[in-house]
Parts: sequence; C-alpha cells; structure tokens
Amino acid sequence: EHAWKFLCGIYAIVIGYKIYNIRKSIKSEVEEFIKTSPSGIIFLGFVTLLIFSRMFGRKKFWKAVEGSEDYTRSVKNAAEECTELFGYFLILVGIAEFYALTKSTVEENKFVTVTK
Repeated sequence: EHAWKFLCGIYAIVIGYKIYNIRKSIKSEVEEFIKTSPSGIIFLGFVTLLIFSRMFGRKKFWKAVEGSEDYTRSVKNAAEECTELFGYFLILVGIAEFYALTKSTVEENKFVTVTK
C-alpha cells in the first residue's frame, strides 16, 4: 500500500545525488538563462499561475466583488481557470521564445571556427 513512497524516496535520493554532483554546471546554466528575456516571461507566467490565480480564486475576494455571501461559484471557477490558462500561455510563449533564441544562437555558432 505504501511501497510507492519507499520507491519514490529512493528515486529522490538518487536524483538529488546526481544533481549535487553537477551543481556547478547547473548554477552557471541557470545564471545564463536568467540573463535572457524569455526568462522574465516564464517567471511572470509562474507568478500568474501560482500566486495571482490563487488569490483571484479566493471566496473572500468573490464575496466582496459580488457584494453578497451568495456568490456565483461558476463565474469564480471560470475566472480562476482563465487566469491559470493565461499563466500557462505566458510560460508557453517564454519557452517558444527561448527555443527560438537558442536555435538561432546554435546556428550562428555552427560556422565559427576555433583557432589556436
């Protein structure tokens, strides 16, 4: 019944060990990613998805907006889901932009010759 927890624990330890071994390269790659413009769009998407949509979907907020204790739940749910969808859309746009950026960078560097 709880065997999956044990297996997931082992998996987490193995992955954690592998990440620990390559932490310096991960750090430098994350620093390079943060310098790009798509990182801001992806970050904004995560903020919209994980913070704003949760705050936007609170019962307290909708009771205040509709001015009564008996708010329309379907409207609240639709608005919250649309906000989450917008967050996912921002993440998708950021990923597409990052892909285009890296693809053009790789193509530019394809013809560069290294001389010693």
